[in-house]
Amino acid sequence: MSKTTHVVAILDCSGSMGSLQEEVISNFNKFLKEQQAVKGKAKLTLVTFDDQYNLIYDKVKLKDVEPITNNEYIIGGMTALNDAVGKTVSKMINKKKVILFIHTDGAENSSQEYTAEQVQALVKSKEDEWEVMFVGAGIDAQTTGSNLGFQVTDCFSTTRTADDLQVSYASFSANTVAYRTA
Repeated sequence: MSKTTHVVAILDCSGSMGSLQEEVISNFNKFLKEQQAVKGKAKLTLVTFDDQYNLIYDKVKLKDVEPITNNEYIIGGMTALNDAVGKTVSKMINKKKVILFIHTDGAENSSQEYTAEQVQALVKSKEDEWEVMFVGAGIDAQTTGSNLGFQVTDCFSTTRTADDLQVSYASFSANTVAYRTA
């Protein structure tokens, strides 16, 4: 098994995330700082998406990753969830030790490249190898996530509050530490 853990975060930055922009940035940066304190090899891939796919960090050594600002996490258009997940999973498909975090507050409404069925096939091919946390703020995450192939037990619905956002990122951090040190 690979000694390097690939930490992959896909963050929705569509227009509806505007009220949570500073909270997402703050919580992601806290997560990053916590992970940088953990011993072991890890690389980070960070994707933000609205109706565009933005690869912020591509398999960068975790210790070399800089905190994000509103220059990287830019609030924008619609929600191309299928494209974001499909492109990212395809990019990481050959990696064995991956922990994937997806945070969105909306259902798919603008993908051009991937259908839910295509994403589902990609996700299903990795379900026994990867750890996943699909968080839906203000949506039915179990339905949305399972439509993309994620196991219902890996999908979590939250409210669109700062407290729930903080809990989600803290859970992701704890799960990532456990996965990296197992």
